[in-house]
Amino acid sequence: MINLIFDLDNTLYFRESAFANAIRDVFPDLTQSNVGTLFEHFEHFSAVYFEHHEQQLIDFTTMRRLRIQATLRAEGIKISDNDAAIWQHAYEQHQYSLTLSEDTVALLDWCKSQNIPRGIITNGNTAHQTQKIKNLELGRWFDENRIIVSEAFGVAKPNREIFDCMHTKLPDQTTYYIGDDYEKDIIGAHNAGWRTIWLSTKTSHQQPQPDYHVANHLELLALLKTLK
Repeated sequence: MINLIFDLDNTLYFRESAFANAIRDVFPDLTQSNVGTLFEHFEHFSAVYFEHHEQQLIDFTTMRRLRIQATLRAEGIKISDNDAAIWQHAYEQHQYSLTLSEDTVALLDWCKSQNIPRGIITNGNTAHQTQKIKNLELGRWFDENRIIVSEAFGVAKPNREIFDCMHTKLPDQTTYYIGDDYEKDIIGAHNAGWRTIWLSTKTSHQQPQPDYHVANHLELLALLKTLK
């Protein structure tokens, strides 16, 4: 038997659609052909400013404002603080309206049917992450005591402490961590002595390499059925 611990954002659900919808609503002059590039910028600046927030250099609201301003500035577009706040509100509403894909539901249903111990470790603001977990109805598959949000815990991935905390809630057997972020998820879990599954369409030649690399939930489910 194994334990399976999941990241939340861009692992159990994918936030690019919420991002694209918020861009469409607030900045309709931006063409759809720009959205993929914009989202790559957004992911980069989200990570940068989250680190600043974790270091208590900026508050949560400022972090969210700066990341969208930097995202658009990378494409030569300057927006005001007010426009950034309007966009953030739209983005948040679209995130809260997202649902799990059929493939994700099938994956989680299978894990539950096999009685595999499951959990979530996610970086972020407690209220925001908890609301997403509620809206996605993840309580169908995950017990509350095996969901750890970094702000509530006091330490974020890739710090080993957050993985060690989850480890105390699990049976003594091989634990796999599934996530999309190489630095926070793969390196963090590896350093905690866990095995790793990288859910990403990207490639990396960095070390350590993940134990497994899958591109989508169908591939992930097929892989999980082979693990012992």
